[in-house]
Parts: sequence; C-alpha cells; structure tokens
Amino acid sequence: MLPATSRLRRSSEFSQVMRGGKRHTVGRRATQQPNLVLHWYIDASPERSASPPRLGLVISRNVGNAVQRHRLARRLRHIMRSRLAELPAGTDVVIRTLPTAADAGSEQLNVELDALLAHVRSYLSAHALTQHTVPKSIRVSS
Repeated sequence: MLPATSRLRRSSEFSQVMRGGKRHTVGRRATQQPNLVLHWYIDASPERSASPPRLGLVISRNVGNAVQRHRLARRLRHIMRSRLAELPAGTDVVIRTLPTAADAGSEQLNVELDALLAHVRSYLSAHALTQHTVPKSIRVSS
C-alpha cells in the first residue's frame, strides 16, 4: 500500500488531473489494444511543489467483477510503488484502466507503464521542466 501522502483521494484531485492535465496511451499495435491510459498533471503551487508525487487509480466496472478490479489495483500499485519516486515533486498521476487490462499479465502491464512513464519523462526533459521552472500552461492559477 502506498503512504497517504502518495495517493490521490479526493474527487477534486482526480478531476484536476483528468481535466487539467495531459493524457497519454501506448500506441495501438495491429495485434494488441492498449490496457492503460496515463493522465498526469504538475502542480506548481508552493505547497504542492515540495510534496511527493501522488498516484490515483480509476478502474471501471467494465474491467470485471470486484475481485478482478481489486487484483488489478493491487498489481498496479505494486508496479508504481518504485516508479513513483522517479517523477518530479508535485506531479499527480492517474492511471485509467481499459477493459482489456483484466486479461493483461503483470509483465505486459510493466512494459506498458514503463512506456507511459518514459513518455512523461521525455516530455518533461523536452520542455525543460524541473521542480523550480514550470511553464505557464501547466501552472495552477491561485
């Protein structure tokens, strides 16, 4: 389980990431549909810019019954536990699962999450984002 400081818990926090942030999914291959959609947002406010990255999961009923959804949530939390520290402070990430994720193995989820997080890191490096410089397009208005 992730510590409370590393989790998104309020509906408003999820909405901020999903509506105000960026979204990425692994490109569709001819034989395979994506399993995950990654939403991310960097909050540049002074109180959030020093706090650790946070994770939220959105797993709809289309994924399967409660047992399948909880199993998937545990697997995703376990995979993200070490990877969350690689993101800059003040970053909020929401992983939205697609119905195909129920049948995906852990290795497949690992590969897909690595690709999604690599995209986020490349975006951050291309836009020269650090913990101290955040472009106006990503800033939160006070």
